[in-house]
Amino acid sequence: MKTKFIGISRVSTQRQMNNGNSVFLQCESIKNYALQNNGELVEIVKVQASGRKQKLNVGQLAETIKKAKKIGASLIVTKVDRLSRDQITLLMLRKASLESNVEVHVTSMNRKLSDISDLEFTLLASMAQEERKLIVSRCRESAKGRIGAIGTTLDPV
Repeated sequence: MKTKFIGISRVSTQRQMNNGNSVFLQCESIKNYALQNNGELVEIVKVQASGRKQKLNVGQLAETIKKAKKIGASLIVTKVDRLSRDQITLLMLRKASLESNVEVHVTSMNRKLSDISDLEFTLLASMAQEERKLIVSRCRESAKGRIGAIGTTLDPV
């Protein structure tokens, strides 16, 4: 019997959802992983939410986990930070995954969360949160001196 999979593809902004190739690349990676693991891909849930706001007990992530448990499916994501960029949420997700038997596969690592040690996963979750801080910092720095629409600045050219 084939393993059932539900994929999760998350991007942060509406622009990335509509125009970027990130969603497409994540979906391709998810499809390939399911195929390589002799699985049946039931669906791919496409989420547009900030990694900071992606929480375990609300929204599409919570609904996807409930659905996976109900139909006996595992989840597939391309990277841990596609689930969330909040360390506590990621640690809670791992615990919920282990307790509910809803396995989470990470394509970039070719591993399941249950195969990752507590120490390693804590480090991965911490790095995902730290990367979020760096992204915010870079965005703020690039926006200095800007007024109005993107591209309009106070700085002389």
